Amino acid sequence: MYSELLKVPFGFKLPGQLHGGRRVKRLAQFPDVLPTLMDAAGLGNNTSVMQGKSLLPLIRGDVDAIREATISGFHAGQDRCIRDETWSLVLRPGDQPDELYNLADDPQERRNVIEQHRDIAQSLTAKFGPVYSITNRPVKGLQGSFEVADTPTV
Repeated sequence: MYSELLKVPFGFKLPGQLHGGRRVKRLAQFPDVLPTLMDAAGLGNNTSVMQGKSLLPLIRGDVDAIREATISGFHAGQDRCIRDETWSLVLRPGDQPDELYNLADDPQERRNVIEQHRDIAQSLTAKFGPVYSITNRPVKGLQGSFEVADTPTV
């Protein structure tokens, strides 16, 4: 659920060298690939029911972004990740602490800042749709049974 797994370069060549050499650093997801290719082939009107969105408006410069945030994780899986341009929130199962990283200040995702920014974690959690949401689940910080369970008793 970290950048090494989630950030994948995507490149393609449009007919006639359109927008050649243009590099766009914005949020996208794997489901955006097929609508993008269909749109480039002139079949964009057939993509309205697809989960993904065409990246061509972004590549052409018609829009600044196509997604506010991306969600990663299999719907039946236990780990979930939601990230926007600045933050990455990893929700962990059971008593494991959740993780929040400021991607601008900590691109290697080494400092979990969930205790200092619970409001941001809650805001990101609210963006999970019904497929990915975990009902009645609070954001878990670093303190709690996870930390206590690994502390020897005297």
